[in-house]
Amino acid sequence: MNKKWSADDIYNLRVPSCDYESLGTAFGVCRHKLLNTTTGKYKLMMIGNSWAPNHGTIVFEECGYKAKSLVQVAVSACEALYNTTDYRCNHSVEMFREKVKNEQPDYLFIFSRFINIGDPMTVSKIEDDPIYREMMFNAEQLSKSVKYKIFIMHQIPRANLTMLSEIVDQVKGNKDLVAFDKSLIVRDAEIARLRYEKLVSGCPKCELFDYKPQFFNETTGTWRFYDERNHGLTYLTQGLHLRGYLDRFAEHILSRDYIETTATVILLKMSNGKRQDLQGIRGVAIISVILFHFLPSIFPNGYIGVDEFFVLSGYLMCQLLINQKKKKKKKNKESSDIFIFYIRRLKRILPLYFLILFLSIISIFTLFPFESIHLNVISAKNAALFISNRPKTEDEDYFQMVCCTRNASRHGKGANNLESCCEALKVYNRIENQFRTQKKIKIEKSANSPKMRQITKNAPTGKIILF
Repeated sequence: MNKKWSADDIYNLRVPSCDYESLGTAFGVCRHKLLNTTTGKYKLMMIGNSWAPNHGTIVFEECGYKAKSLVQVAVSACEALYNTTDYRCNHSVEMFREKVKNEQPDYLFIFSRFINIGDPMTVSKIEDDPIYREMMFNAEQLSKSVKYKIFIMHQIPRANLTMLSEIVDQVKGNKDLVAFDKSLIVRDAEIARLRYEKLVSGCPKCELFDYKPQFFNETTGTWRFYDERNHGLTYLTQGLHLRGYLDRFAEHILSRDYIETTATVILLKMSNGKRQDLQGIRGVAIISVILFHFLPSIFPNGYIGVDEFFVLSGYLMCQLLINQKKKKKKKNKESSDIFIFYIRRLKRILPLYFLILFLSIISIFTLFPFESIHLNVISAKNAALFISNRPKTEDEDYFQMVCCTRNASRHGKGANNLESCCEALKVYNRIENQFRTQKKIKIEKSANSPKMRQITKNAPTGKIILF
């Protein structure tokens, strides 16, 4: 399989979905066709050396449905942010900048394996490094032509071409793989990584995505470009391209999984980190509550939107905490994660909460009848103490008070958010406590599952169901 991938390497660089301006080559300019113009709303663009067409198919498959246009520009052996000292790369960076300027993409992908960018630094401070300075200048020029984000592939070491063919023998022969890993690296990527990381820190639109979590073995402390559990199946070809994900018959190809994961992360960033399906459900919940307040006789059950919103919040908070837990690498990071979790929630909720409370207090003495002031003052105090969602007493009729809007801090039109915000804070606290006590929280895939039906059956009326 390794030999087949290497033999087909150059052929596989040609992307089937690409309409090339120059025939018979995988390089130059091409526009991806077969895009879904109905769902696609972004202008995407890829630039780089041979790693750009190397990623062309997977970008098209994973990101194409988001694109109304997808342009690919590649120059062999030429880096996108630095004029490589190769006769083929004369003015290549200027060409990249010109193409990006003409296209004006919403999102730009840079797939470029390091060549000269990995050269040793001749100065003590990276700010004075001429290679870094040129990279920074080119990134700034590209940023002027990109609307939202520039996603840049981080660097990995260059492997020894002559030793790639020895991987299978080394694995099957139970040789010292740590020593082999070290001998397989012909050029380290640390200087290149340092320059890219410094560049991103000074480029607001730039963001790195990294293959290191996939290829760096934390146990051995070495880069490992093959799967020893699968008889030495390699992730690199003799052309030093990522291979495996283009072969439909390959199994257990971790490189494809990681690339797809990276594409998913990028897509989330492209949609500002929000899932459109959940945003739609949120919209339905908000509209139902608004209709309930303004047209209670026509939409008597619209208040259910509040509970619907809390269920969504519980789901999203669980997902957030699960993802944070997976990313943890140090045991002492839990306290900081919990602290950050609370800070973010409070920053989102408290400003709106106290704004509505302040406006409600003003309305008590300016808009509401004199006889309702006492009730609203008491309710405002409860709201300030986050107990406005206390259990109803027998002399309180929620629906009657909503309709007449006598209680501004608790039931008034437009002010009902106080109770919702108060309950939201408690929801977040319950979710976080589940994680802190290491209780397993399992998100059910279907609301109709036997377990979910049992939870719903046992849940008291009016309580929030946390997954």
